[in-house]
Amino acid sequence: MKNKFAAAVVAIVMTTVSSVSYAQFGGLGGAIAGALGGGGGNAKTGVTAESIVKNYVDSTGSVMQADAQFLKALGLKEQAEKAELAAKNLTSGATASGLSDASKIQSESSKQIAAAMESQQGALSAEGKKQFAKGLVHLATGIHGYVSMSSDIQGFTPDFSSVGSSATAAVFVVKSLPSTVINMKTTLKRAIDFAKANKIAIPADATSLL
Repeated sequence: MKNKFAAAVVAIVMTTVSSVSYAQFGGLGGAIAGALGGGGGNAKTGVTAESIVKNYVDSTGSVMQADAQFLKALGLKEQAEKAELAAKNLTSGATASGLSDASKIQSESSKQIAAAMESQQGALSAEGKKQFAKGLVHLATGIHGYVSMSSDIQGFTPDFSSVGSSATAAVFVVKSLPSTVINMKTTLKRAIDFAKANKIAIPADATSLL
């Protein structure tokens, strides 16, 4: 009887998620089997899809706040407001689509910042320098959060209880985090180089992450 019930549960779940590719879930079937006693499951005890998404959202929010400060410092007010709004709208219950959209906005901001730093070398006001320094603090905080997550998500697969939006969002994080860390460290290095050239205070936490 128990075996029949387990088989029915698996059938229902796999039908529900059939529209999502196996590659996207990274072997969700194995995770479901593990939850029902057939192997698989999470490699890290206590790490859940929900906790992964929350930590990623917190770190990404810090990065977006950094973008907003950099953009303000560089005179790009409209773009700064867009970054601030995106950070405000990013919540711990974000879906994979929401995280993807936030990532695109953040990537766009990074390109705008890089271009503005190149064209405005030595042109920052005293207030702009303060805003840029605040941006460095936020960016360092975000990157530190990403790096701290890296070891926790190694080998993670969503368990049976996480099937749904939190599971797909967590899979997005697992896939995108390595490249995100690399990109953010590159952004941090450029920002620190710009700060040095413009005599802007650099927090120790920022340099220690390179």
